[in-house]
Amino acid sequence: MEENTREKKTALLVYCTPEEAARIRAAAKRERRTISGFVINSVMTRLAVGERIQKRKEEATEVRDAKH
Repeated sequence: MEENTREKKTALLVYCTPEEAARIRAAAKRERRTISGFVINSVMTRLAVGERIQKRKEEATEVRDAKH
């Protein structure tokens, strides 16, 4: 395969305890995902939740400020 036709990949190194690693492996297995697939799905889900929480906070602040 030629160099310019290869997919570019990014590595993510996650440090965790052996116990956390075992929990991640078990959860990935339960969900029938690769470990990397499980981790990226978990990260993306938490980012989406965080964004929704932030949006609600901003909306609440706007409502509060509009009342004053």
